[in-house]
Amino acid sequence: MKVKLMAPLANVDDSIVGFEITSEVLVTKYNVEKIIELLHPKKYVKPVELGYLWDSALLDLKSDDIYVLEGTFKFPDINMGDSIAPSMELLWDMHNRSEAIREKIYAISGEIREKMGLLDLFYDSQVDAPKHYFNTERGAHFTLNITTGEYRKIERRVAHIPSEHLPNVRKYLWEVSMGEKKEYLQIAFSYFRDSYLQEDPRIVMLQLMMAVEAIFNMGESDIAYIISRGMSVLLGDSIDESREIYRMMKKMYRARSGIIHGGSASELDSAKIEHLRKYLKKCLRFLIHLDLKKETLYDGITESGYGEYYKTAKDRFPYNLNDLGSADNASGN
Repeated sequence: MKVKLMAPLANVDDSIVGFEITSEVLVTKYNVEKIIELLHPKKYVKPVELGYLWDSALLDLKSDDIYVLEGTFKFPDINMGDSIAPSMELLWDMHNRSEAIREKIYAISGEIREKMGLLDLFYDSQVDAPKHYFNTERGAHFTLNITTGEYRKIERRVAHIPSEHLPNVRKYLWEVSMGEKKEYLQIAFSYFRDSYLQEDPRIVMLQLMMAVEAIFNMGESDIAYIISRGMSVLLGDSIDESREIYRMMKKMYRARSGIIHGGSASELDSAKIEHLRKYLKKCLRFLIHLDLKKETLYDGITESGYGEYYKTAKDRFPYNLNDLGSADNASGN
């Protein structure tokens, strides 16, 4: 039995067509009419209705083409054979097999969501496929229709991925499995991903800052200093850049404290959120690869001066994407 995945993909262009998110899932582009033919061969759905079917918040319905994550997965057949009145034993066996397939599909969906999050670490846009549609192919004895995922607010900022970046981005996505990483990195990555679910900028700031604290806070009393110095030493390529990161992190932490302790967002603006997200992306990009124990990271930052730790980290990051295509400069501006 074959199950087909079709998941509409937001904020990409032709540069990513053919890109393999996993060994079984790649990016394709279809005309709207062709998508309807694939999903609904009897064409009960009109092209203008595809937005309702596929949660149009992430589709560019002005375009005739839609980018899609596509894959085909093979599972053991589920059928009743020639039996007109199947026994309870056969029905129970079919039920167990279908549940096993559902569990596998949800695992596939989870892996895809993880890879989308990892891709976001490299580009200044929200590349995402929040809804995944799994359907058995035509002619199957057993019909399966599963939709996984959740609604996300998608900001319209298209990621253009230069062709020379694709091999290294693909290598990173294929080699990294968050379930195998240190727990503090899993927590930070989860907060980072969840920040995209929020519409209230105050909650976005808090979730991003919780991700930062999960990485750098070792239970010290002066959290503002610890995370500001940690981020500036980790990311600063020079003394001047480290000082600027330290200054910005202190400002962002004051905005966080205003929300938490004073119930005020007077120091919060979109620029601070973008700065914090940019720093966090770069930070996670390195640390997820390095996968250091938190104590090792803390000791290394404590013993390093401005501009020192970043150079060491760069030498241990094999993807040649330290700055290229990163959240620092990939917005297309």
